Amino acid sequence: MEKLTRRQFLAFVSAATGASVLAACGGQPTAPAAPTAAPEAPAAPTAVVATPAPAPAAGSVTGKTVWRVWGTEAEFERFKMLGDEFKKQFPDIEIDLAQIPTAQYDEKILSEFAGGSPPNSMHTGNALMYQLALRGQLRPMDDLLASDTAIKLDDFYPALNAPANIKGQVYGLPVDCNPMVCYYNADMFTSRGLKTPMEEYEAGTWTWERFQAVASDLSSDDVKGFQIDTWWGPTFSWIWQNAGEPFDDTNQTCTLDSAACKEAIAFMRTLVLDDKSVIYNPSGTTGALGSDALFQSGKLAMASFGRWMVPSFKTITAFKWDIAPLPKGKQMAAAVPAAWQTMASATAPENIAATWEWVKFFCGKEGQTFRLSGDGNAVPSFRGLEDIIKPSEGIPPQNYKLFSAPLNEGYGRWQPFVTQLDTEILVQTTGMFDLILNGDSSVDDATAEFTPKINEIITATRKEFGL
Repeated sequence: MEKLTRRQFLAFVSAATGASVLAACGGQPTAPAAPTAAPEAPAAPTAVVATPAPAPAAGSVTGKTVWRVWGTEAEFERFKMLGDEFKKQFPDIEIDLAQIPTAQYDEKILSEFAGGSPPNSMHTGNALMYQLALRGQLRPMDDLLASDTAIKLDDFYPALNAPANIKGQVYGLPVDCNPMVCYYNADMFTSRGLKTPMEEYEAGTWTWERFQAVASDLSSDDVKGFQIDTWWGPTFSWIWQNAGEPFDDTNQTCTLDSAACKEAIAFMRTLVLDDKSVIYNPSGTTGALGSDALFQSGKLAMASFGRWMVPSFKTITAFKWDIAPLPKGKQMAAAVPAAWQTMASATAPENIAATWEWVKFFCGKEGQTFRLSGDGNAVPSFRGLEDIIKPSEGIPPQNYKLFSAPLNEGYGRWQPFVTQLDTEILVQTTGMFDLILNGDSSVDDATAEFTPKINEIITATRKEFGL
């Protein structure tokens, strides 16, 4: 396979973490290496004092809001339809909606801020949100939430509110999310007389050991049991399941060289190199099929995604499929890619009310129901809406409620909030997994090499932001 240049590799990391996940509006783009003319970070960030804005009655609000989002053209058409619904309630608010390709999203947003013309509101992942908040470029929402009875933080899953609380202030509302689950080809299991992952889960036997056994049983020259993709969601999920933590509880120190982390990575290595029942899709290469293509073609018995694959997989007619939780190690754990709606601090006072109404509508019960019902591609962040993702009659997954289980049962985990978890940290973590899972380095050697490198990046980033 063709090797990529470093510039291409950085773009690949951003796309790999983004294109498959962020197209679902349930993840975050990675920050670009060096956005053009990015504003300098303050030496000692101070709390932003927001301009108070009263909560007006529906239909009485005027003004304009400029909004930016990542994703596909198909998704953006859905957002425009939502904008039309919003206009029925707020006919005097002008909305300027624009979609930016996922791979260029962070760079474009940062350049708009640097140029002095940022959007009023925008989708952000936690890295971009943290960076903009520390620079004083995002408007805290505390006063808006305090004066508004139509929406409150308790409406959302607490785990998704936490990343948006930065230095004691709320900078975003969770848009939606995508807890990762195990998709499986049910026909492969039943034809071999094996229990499906869901049946194993219901029996209390869906463990790492059982996963390893069935992955081996279902593997052949043409079919493999599972594929580990190259981004933080799949790789960190294994670590969390083993009660490991890639970063300490302050998110200031990388701990990939800890015993629990190394044990989890060693198990992944066994699946790939010893059992040969699991494929690892290395970063920085071209020509390899992704898990989605392998699963759809019947070449993969199991795969790990969020709900973002449902629109594509609902067209599968060659076999029956469904979902189950990821297997349990020492504990249950699953990555939960998510995104937040944020507001720019530069928003003109006369447009704050209009922008807030749009943010509330998009993130609230009405907006999430419109965007995510039926065969949609993400999971509500607004509590109590689990049943809106029930698929159409006869369309899998029948176990759809498991998409919300990581949030409802408390084992969902989001991307580690390591100051600015930028592209360089992702480059280091994926580089480490490449060496280990390609068989080019031992677990001990690779973690000992990369953990200090990541800590150097964290130290430099904290210094940049005066933390």
